[in-house]
Amino acid sequence: NAMNLNVDLSIQQSLLKQLYSNLMQSSPVVISQCVAAHLQLISSTTDSNVELSRLFERLNNQYPGGDVGLFSIYFFNYITLNPGEAI
Repeated sequence: NAMNLNVDLSIQQSLLKQLYSNLMQSSPVVISQCVAAHLQLISSTTDSNVELSRLFERLNNQYPGGDVGLFSIYFFNYITLNPGEAI
């Protein structure tokens, strides 16, 4: 039913917006702990998305100290373009 899909999409968008807002407003201490835990997790597992894991590690090196923006990569569309390609 198209009506249900629109409602579901609206709910999903609202929840995603609230989740991201809560993340951005989290305390620096909590974010630092989450960054450390996530770095440990991605270094000790065979992640299905190696590119994002490496990006997280690289950004952590560029912005040390538990930058909340590190987690943004999991909320946005991440694509890799080859030379000559465009969106």
